[in-house]
Amino acid sequence: MSLSLPRLKDMAQIRYLFSTIGVGMLLALLTGTLENAAVLAFSFDTRITTIGIASAITSGSALVVIVFGMVFDRERLASNQLCGIAIFMVGLVLLAV
Repeated sequence: MSLSLPRLKDMAQIRYLFSTIGVGMLLALLTGTLENAAVLAFSFDTRITTIGIASAITSGSALVVIVFGMVFDRERLASNQLCGIAIFMVGLVLLAV
């Protein structure tokens, strides 16, 4: 499966939703929807708390990727990576206090 965009001629021929092109289109729609939901959540978050805390929480979105890598790909974290995660979490707690 390549990351190139399909041609309009190929898109017009999509008959099955789970074909190669159909799955790519579904993933693109899902990604766009989730990105818009994240922007909307950030907008609501800035109404509740300060922008500094909201942006610090938003920068923690890499933790979601790390957790998925650990759970689904069985990746192991090095000690310096674990230390970085711990420092980030302590910083969030200190910002919230």
